[in-house]
Amino acid sequence: MRIACSARRLRRARCGVTDPQALAELQALRTDFRNARQAWFDKYGADRTSAAAQADLQKIRDDHQAKVQAVFYKYGIDATAGAGMMNGGGYGHGGGMMGGGQGNGAGCGACTTSI
Repeated sequence: MRIACSARRLRRARCGVTDPQALAELQALRTDFRNARQAWFDKYGADRTSAAAQADLQKIRDDHQAKVQAVFYKYGIDATAGAGMMNGGGYGHGGGMMGGGQGNGAGCGACTTSI
């Protein structure tokens, strides 16, 4: 699994994430998100397509997205400035487990989740 949300990418991104505290918070969220998905996989590894598994996965995604957006709001980051970068732009777009165009519109391309 790979999440395209490293501090280096965030610093280089054109979405305004330059504050070291914001970067640290986003990195912590990235780690939490990875751990939550691993726990989900451990729980549903044999039956990842069941309705219960998909509902739990969507909850993990929604929770992570809300937390990332809260950090953006807290630090006054305009996440739409990075739209169009990395996997077509919007937050939550990408391939793999998180893909299929799921997400809520444009967001920081550097924070796009890609597995």
